[in-house]
Amino acid sequence: LSYFKKKIVISLDCYKNFVTINGWKTITNIKFEQIFLYLFDLNIKNIIYTNIEKDGTLSGLNNQELLFLINKIYLCNFCISGGIKNYENLKDIINKYNFDYIVGISLYKFLMKIKYLC
Repeated sequence: LSYFKKKIVISLDCYKNFVTINGWKTITNIKFEQIFLYLFDLNIKNIIYTNIEKDGTLSGLNNQELLFLINKIYLCNFCISGGIKNYENLKDIINKYNFDYIVGISLYKFLMKIKYLC
């Protein structure tokens, strides 16, 4: 089982720091921090974090949520998603936070080009 823990990537979809389920339809009473610590105790080190309040909005990142992740970055590999609008957002993620990222709408709406992301 320990072999698989290195290969598993857990995706957490959150709204106002609470985990959502059922395709974002149900907001649980479980805070992201609780689930993160639980996963960390299980030695799961790869996490995709999506802020569903920001996902698809092109409104930029939620820096308050990122602060929690920054303090835990040495513990896990984070990939964030939700609200990434432009190259400036990506520069923040890469230079300040050193996170991986998922880009969607900004590519579909041609606000960014794949060749500049690679």
